[in-house]
Amino acid sequence: MHNYKLLRYPLKPCESSTSSGTSTSTSTYTRYDKLLLEMVDLVRDRWGYVETEKFGLTGYSGGAQVCPACCREQWADDQFAHRFFYLHPSRVAFISAGAPGTATPLSSSSAWPGGISDISSVFDRAEIDISAMRRTPTHLIVGLEDKWRPVANDGSTPKMNRIETMRMLRDDWRSNGLEVEYEEIEGVGHEEVDVLGQVQAFVVGQLR
Repeated sequence: MHNYKLLRYPLKPCESSTSSGTSTSTSTYTRYDKLLLEMVDLVRDRWGYVETEKFGLTGYSGGAQVCPACCREQWADDQFAHRFFYLHPSRVAFISAGAPGTATPLSSSSAWPGGISDISSVFDRAEIDISAMRRTPTHLIVGLEDKWRPVANDGSTPKMNRIETMRMLRDDWRSNGLEVEYEEIEGVGHEEVDVLGQVQAFVVGQLR
């Protein structure tokens, strides 16, 4: 029986563009994916009985973007979750990502974070292990009233709202062979607490 432990990480970038992850220079952006792995290693070293080789990962909004945590432009939870998943699928026991403002499709030929065509030059890996991703339970969730398009630091807005973004990511993952549990919640906007029950149900199902 596997006993997965969940870690709530308070990762927040500082305001400076040279030290946060907003810089476009690969020599200055922060690798929040590696910071999270270092935190997991600290748990392992301090409490040796905790299994940390695999762990569950959830994120909402910025945290779901799987994240810019691994990208050069921003770090948020929802965005962090799915992008961390791309870079370290063998470490993720299961993932739930909710309502990211932007998402990185596996099928896109665009550069990171719009796609993965330049993954080898941006990160220290030749390719994404999609086979490992296919073995990982995934959950995507968004409220049907979550139609606002977030404004980026440069003043631009994405072409899709959060619902359209989640549908795009769902279809992209499924076309790449991932089994995706997908939920759209009636009457819910962009409030994490309003989808917490569904996320908890997914997590509990994975821990049984």
